[in-house]
Amino acid sequence: MTLMRWLKQLGEPPMTRVAAWVDELTQDPDASEVETELDLGSRVRRRYHLLARDRDLPRPGCPAWIVGIEKTGKQLVGWQGGKDAWPLGGRGMALRLPADAEPDFVRNVRDLMDDQDGMFVSHIAHVGGEGRPWELVYDLFDDMEQGRHVPGQAWLTGWEAMETTLVSGVTATIRAAAAARRPVTHLILGAMGWDNDQAEALANYRLLIAKTAAGADAAGLPFRPLFVGITWPSVWRPGSGLRDEVAKLVGYAAKADDADEVGLTYFAWLSHRLVEAAQAQAAESQAPLRALAIGHSFGGRIVTRAAFTGALLEPKPPAPGLDAVVGLQPAFSVNRFLAGQGDEGAPYSGWKDVLGSGCRLVFTTSDHDMANPQARLLSFAEHLGGFTGRNDAMRHAGVFVIHAGDADGVLPEAAFAGRDRIILVDATAFVAEHSDVFHEPVGRLMAGLLRAIEADNQA
Repeated sequence: MTLMRWLKQLGEPPMTRVAAWVDELTQDPDASEVETELDLGSRVRRRYHLLARDRDLPRPGCPAWIVGIEKTGKQLVGWQGGKDAWPLGGRGMALRLPADAEPDFVRNVRDLMDDQDGMFVSHIAHVGGEGRPWELVYDLFDDMEQGRHVPGQAWLTGWEAMETTLVSGVTATIRAAAAARRPVTHLILGAMGWDNDQAEALANYRLLIAKTAAGADAAGLPFRPLFVGITWPSVWRPGSGLRDEVAKLVGYAAKADDADEVGLTYFAWLSHRLVEAAQAQAAESQAPLRALAIGHSFGGRIVTRAAFTGALLEPKPPAPGLDAVVGLQPAFSVNRFLAGQGDEGAPYSGWKDVLGSGCRLVFTTSDHDMANPQARLLSFAEHLGGFTGRNDAMRHAGVFVIHAGDADGVLPEAAFAGRDRIILVDATAFVAEHSDVFHEPVGRLMAGLLRAIEADNQA
């Protein structure tokens, strides 16, 4: 039995007590009554709605939305769900397990969704472009203070804000840009990983967009992006020293599951429902739109899980949707792609269907990434972003193809041309450690991918 599974099998009450212990140690005396009422008043949990207090946090440099996802007791926010079906909002979309699903897959999804606490959207922020401050277009904290909402409706009102405010904002931006003859060229969806608070995630998004823009400009490619990213409660970290390390160790299994839950629900909705609405508006405006989902570490886990959740959604989303899913040093097992392997039910074993829809699957891996191999101590999983995962993947040449990039992040011209296998990028020459992905070489890597996507659409 792996340490990660042992931690999970401790059971919910002990894990809940640990979470309560972490929060008690870090309760913030400046927390508002609403934060306290929602059980979001600890120093750790307040880090995930910083935008509610500071509108000058880092901005991506393009029109952007941030969906702030948080986690608290399901009863506090009116969370809805069942045993094998979970509504995604109040407009008929749902996540549903098929009757003929593999038993390990069913168990895995049930385990992910069956938690005393639940995810909900507490705020959505928008910025119009460079030099402008963030504006909260949905703010549960202010709404509750003003008496517009009560806590027991928070789960549903968050979904309603996504279904109305977010969709209308994104489509209006695409329409206005096309009318101004500077159409949006790319919709970028983003997710960051473990141990990133909201400010850190926003800073990473800014770098990711800036470096991709620079790479595209150097390659002579049009890149006028619209960005939609998430922040999510990705760590238990009450302080420094032993207490910090214990919280991280115990929290690893929970946060790995939280990343999958976000991928199955909110990011799946973004990857399918929002992309569908954005592409419909772009088609109406006669302005072709490419869509990519990019995630780092556990963020790679989120974006990939979401891409493979389309088959579980009702109503079924149309294809094509995303043009590419990119995992930068992704933190999940290679076995997820391999039918009959591992104990998670191989949730990505339908990779041929995803590739067949026109979506590339691209993942970086580096010998210098020690975080992913060290995760084996908790899970025994060969994470794709580390050398152990890459070596395992290379034993399955019919599933994966690998291309090495140089120190500038440049790959052979044909690296992204094929769409018959999952593309691994050996980034050892330009990724020096797990989080060393927000720089010029990755921007050039992204430019190479954008060029291949553009070539597809011009063929």
